[in-house]
Amino acid sequence: MDDFTFRGRHISEFGASAAFGEAMRTGAKIRRGEYALPGGGTVEIGEGTWQPTTRQVFITPADGVNADERWRRRLLTWLQAGRGELVAESDPDVLRIAQFDADGTYGTQGWPLGVLALQMTLQPLSYDVLPVQASARTVGGEAALSLDMGEGLDTPLRVAIRCTSGAITRAEICSGGKRLILGAPALDSGSVIEYDAGEFLHSAASIKKDGVLTFAPISSGRWARLACRPGELITVTVEGGEAQVTVTARGRYPA
Repeated sequence: MDDFTFRGRHISEFGASAAFGEAMRTGAKIRRGEYALPGGGTVEIGEGTWQPTTRQVFITPADGVNADERWRRRLLTWLQAGRGELVAESDPDVLRIAQFDADGTYGTQGWPLGVLALQMTLQPLSYDVLPVQASARTVGGEAALSLDMGEGLDTPLRVAIRCTSGAITRAEICSGGKRLILGAPALDSGSVIEYDAGEFLHSAASIKKDGVLTFAPISSGRWARLACRPGELITVTVEGGEAQVTVTARGRYPA
């Protein structure tokens, strides 16, 4: 069977089991930005766009459970409440972002005790269930870190800079050939600024100062969406004080 946890709840809580309806689909569709050249041929501009994929899911009642209309309604209320994190028992270290927005079928044709058939849409990338983290103190205003995530695609970063002494007036984070400048963080001892590039595909980026969302620190600096590959060096430079730097990321792969 292909039982799973979705939006924090296991399918067994609903008296049900799941089976995926076709051979395992692997990889993800990618749309490339190709443009015709005046003299013939094409050129690729920009990065490829990852496309979602779909899978059929057949849900049957557990032993002793009556697959009646109430059973069906409970399942649909759970599955169709919105997009969420899905972890299959067969691959417990990896999560996917799934949604069940398409209508399905319900009856005894596919299974004599009743079966609910739904289409599941998956975001094109999968992610490590557990993020990895590295931490270091700046020395002379500088720190260098790297993350051991195994093989995978470049992954968006979360970076926390906590002032440990002085008053930090400027911070710079470099990773993956990009540089983020925080021109006016105004961090006193104990204050924290947190940068989040958006952990999952299409999720929003943010900056928080002492837990409050704000983009003021970049008003006189430069914005960048930072990511890194496994083992790649991440450097942080601060001015006006010293800091404890913590970098967190979640490995990601084609689904």
